[in-house]
Amino acid sequence: MKNLIYLIAFFLGSIQAQTTEKSLFWKISGNGLSAPSYLYGTMHVQDQRVFNFNSNVTDALKSCDVYVMELNMDSVNQLELMSKMMMKDDQSLQDLMSKKKFKLVDTYFKDSLGQSLFLYQKMLPIITGQMISLKNMSQDQEEALDLYFSTLAKENNIPTLGLEKMEDQINALGSIPYKAQAQMLYQATVDACNPQKDNSEMDKMVASYISGDIEALADMSSQFDQKDKKTQEIFMKTMLFDRNSTMANGIEDIVKTKTAFIAVGAAHLGGSKGVIQLLRSKGFVVTAIH
Repeated sequence: MKNLIYLIAFFLGSIQAQTTEKSLFWKISGNGLSAPSYLYGTMHVQDQRVFNFNSNVTDALKSCDVYVMELNMDSVNQLELMSKMMMKDDQSLQDLMSKKKFKLVDTYFKDSLGQSLFLYQKMLPIITGQMISLKNMSQDQEEALDLYFSTLAKENNIPTLGLEKMEDQINALGSIPYKAQAQMLYQATVDACNPQKDNSEMDKMVASYISGDIEALADMSSQFDQKDKKTQEIFMKTMLFDRNSTMANGIEDIVKTKTAFIAVGAAHLGGSKGVIQLLRSKGFVVTAIH
């Protein structure tokens, strides 16, 4: 359960792993395409370590007609986004936690984030938890990796497209039971109070990412609290498998008419229900680039 907050922040995940070549960079060809498109696994972090890629990655982006990411933030109405991030039925965080747990989280927010938890009483707890994850991430770069590519595309007058709609992502988050989300938030707080342990988890993910080991990332994403099978199933279906299918379908439509550089969360690539396998099942040839 403790890894769920990280998974949301990093847009990582795929539970059914299979042997896949280690790489973050893939070429999409075949299936009648006149020119290849490219698929790159990202992490939504500003850690310098994830920016250590070869120039062939940016060369590929600059050669394409469009840049494609999970969600095109330029098309998102920020006010509408905030309204959709709130819990329904007038639920509040205090309704979902014991007084002891709420006090611990509130104290952490005041002492470590300089904010009162009261400001986030109505927000989806899983989103509130991202603030904890972001606080402990390195921020060596001005932008997260996927946004860095987006900026590079704009500088080269390359249009940006999104594979998902904002409502779909928020609805996926909202489908996870509020009580389970509150527990995730509490556990993330407990872990954050132990920086050595917290950083160790993050370093493992970054190390696997840097090595291009999308199957190791898949293994990490399967480390759930085994007592909460129902939440695990909901999370994997709505946040990973359904979204992987949406992404693969969107990619198929785009690459038929345009050359595209596609950047999605790295572990969306791996596994038998990951984007790479879904594209292959559609008849595309997807090969690793080193």
